Amino acid sequence: MYEFVQAVAKLFVRIVFRVRVFGLEHVPASGPLILCSNHQSNWDPVMVGALTPPPVSFMAKEELFMLAPVRWFLLQLHAFPVKRGQGDRGAIRASLGVLEQNGILVMFPEGTRKNRGDMSHLEGGVSFLALRSKAPILPVIITGDYRPFRRMTMQYFPPFDPVADAREAARAPVALSQDATGDLSLGGVEAVRPRVTVDQVTLAIQRRFMAFRKEVP
Repeated sequence: MYEFVQAVAKLFVRIVFRVRVFGLEHVPASGPLILCSNHQSNWDPVMVGALTPPPVSFMAKEELFMLAPVRWFLLQLHAFPVKRGQGDRGAIRASLGVLEQNGILVMFPEGTRKNRGDMSHLEGGVSFLALRSKAPILPVIITGDYRPFRRMTMQYFPPFDPVADAREAARAPVALSQDATGDLSLGGVEAVRPRVTVDQVTLAIQRRFMAFRKEVP
């Protein structure tokens, strides 16, 4: 059923939003992978789910599951509910379960829709999952205003390891010491492998997105 619903959604967004897709070569056939997109419209999950070739799973706000037809549609697209504004342990377990099963999890790091969708403010949920799962992040940037029959673009970028990025940014040089023979005990400047926080990983993700955003026409 997922393939059928995805095909219908793909046809719809291709016709109505005339979307052009770039960078599909960066999308692997399976995970574990966190696919992160900017978020400017309720259409964003539909766009990403329809145009990403392998099956994906994603969170959707709990209120959407209250209407039976919408709930059916979302479940066919592998969506699961999340309670916004609070720590939803069920949604966290479901997200980690997707990644543990080598799935692709779609997330919107901004947490809610932003008019600009420029990733200038990110929530910590994606960073927490990246730290827990060690899954890489594949950025997606959507541009356009979702006006019918106006051109839109969706561009995928190469996956990256946000934890490694944060660790590199936090890396500090270690002072060398000499032993009794006068030899340098470390043989040269090395670096500590620091533990990183959710905030540091969030900043690393933001830096990547800001850099990729400059590449979008």
